[in-house]
Amino acid sequence: MPWLRALTADAPPLPSGVSTGRIQVNTWLPPLISAVVGVGLAALAGFAIGGLRPLGRASELLLLPFAPWLFVGDGPLALAHFLRAEEADQLDTFVGLIPPGWLSIPALVVFTLLFKGQRERWVAGGRFASTMLLPALPMLAGAGLLSWLVGAQSWLWPQLVVRDVQHAPAANLVLLRLAQSFGDPEAMRGFVAQVLPLPMLLLFLAAFLALQLGYLDRLVVSGGSKRG
Repeated sequence: MPWLRALTADAPPLPSGVSTGRIQVNTWLPPLISAVVGVGLAALAGFAIGGLRPLGRASELLLLPFAPWLFVGDGPLALAHFLRAEEADQLDTFVGLIPPGWLSIPALVVFTLLFKGQRERWVAGGRFASTMLLPALPMLAGAGLLSWLVGAQSWLWPQLVVRDVQHAPAANLVLLRLAQSFGDPEAMRGFVAQVLPLPMLLLFLAAFLALQLGYLDRLVVSGGSKRG
C-alpha cells in the first residue's frame, strides 16, 4: 500500500535543469535498445542451436561457453565496461547509458529449447512460418519486455557512467534523494512514480497478462530421449 500511494503522490521537485520527460527518456530508451539487440540476437542464436542443430544430439553443448554468464550481471565486468566507455568518451551521453550486455543469455537458453521443441514439426514438412516463426514471436515479445523492465530498473551501470544529474535515469535520482533525505519516507513520495510511472506499469501489466493467458499457459517443457 505505501508503494501504491507513492505512485499517485505529487511530483517531487527535480534538480535544476532536469525535466520529467528527460528523466523518462534516460530511464527507458537506453535499456530498450539493449533489450531489442540482446533478445534479438538470443533468438537468432537459439534458432541456430535448437532449430538447425548443427551438432545433432550434441547441439546443446554449444550453450556451455555461455553458461558462466547465465547469472552474471553488470557487477563483475563493470570496471572493464566503464574503462571502455571512458576511452570512447561516452560518459554523460545517451549512448553511454545503454547497458553493456549485447546478448541475453537466459533468453538464449529459452529460445534454444523452444526451437528444439518446434523442430520436429518443421522437419516433418511444416512451413517455417507456422512451425518456427509464429510460435517464437510471443516469446520474443515476452523476453524483450522482461529484459527491458529489468534493465530500466537497474542503477549500477548508470551510476558508473553518469556524473551530471541531467543525464541520470530515475533509479539514480531516487538513490540521490535517499542519500539527501536519509531515507525519510515522506521525502520519497513522488520519486517512486519516477522509477515506474503508472502508464508504464499498466503497459507491462497488460502485456504480461495477455502473454500469460494467450501463450504461456500453452507452453510445455518436456524431457525424453528424442533424437536431435
